Amino acid sequence: MITTTGLTKVYRSRGRDVTALDGVGLHVREGEVFGVVGRSGAGKSSLIRCVNLLERPTSGTVVVDGQDLTALAGRGRRAGAELRRARSRIGMVFQHFNLLSSRTVQSNVELPLEILGVPGRERALKLLDDHGLIELKESAGQDATLADIADDKGLEFKELEAAALPRSLDDVDAAVINGNYAVEAGLEPVEDALALEEAEGNPYVNLLVVKEGGEDDPRVRKLADLLASEEVADFIEEEYRGSVVAASDAS
Repeated sequence: MITTTGLTKVYRSRGRDVTALDGVGLHVREGEVFGVVGRSGAGKSSLIRCVNLLERPTSGTVVVDGQDLTALAGRGRRAGAELRRARSRIGMVFQHFNLLSSRTVQSNVELPLEILGVPGRERALKLLDDHGLIELKESAGQDATLADIADDKGLEFKELEAAALPRSLDDVDAAVINGNYAVEAGLEPVEDALALEEAEGNPYVNLLVVKEGGEDDPRVRKLADLLASEEVADFIEEEYRGSVVAASDAS
């Protein structure tokens, strides 16, 4: 499941090299639970961050679920599309100073998925409720679960990892699949879907937000114009084939 080979991480600090990881070899099989212990500064966080390439190792390889992440890293500072897709299938909970106190443990874990646009169970249940396939309780809110179904109308549900849903289609009668994963699996969401979310009034949107007073910053205005440009709209249409609506189309 997780294998590191000859993993080395060297930081440059105050004009000298500091070695945090020195040839680390690690193999964690599926289902195993490992603890990484050591004094502060021993390299524990560096090792964990190298596992999903949030921290790029100086040398060595990282293989997760049979995929060599170091081969996807590229040379640029920003992670490429392939690496970002691979990361979306790796769960990581940060230390307390990176967690939001206003959220539960579960919602902290789900936050990156929300940012990625991966639907949680509440979003899937709302889609089914909107199309009359189930009926949710009136008290069901934004965090609806299977327990909030008032009438399942004879349907049975099985919760699966979002990335695995396209592969499960042969084993179930229907599945609620995020557009990103549907496109990656070769599906055409607009043509193949039995039901789609409505764009109008949809709360699952990406917003450009700045601090008060920054809205007139020419750099912000330039970014806003680019995001709403015809070129970006064309890219979104080509990449997601109608399953994502561009800002210029939604205005």
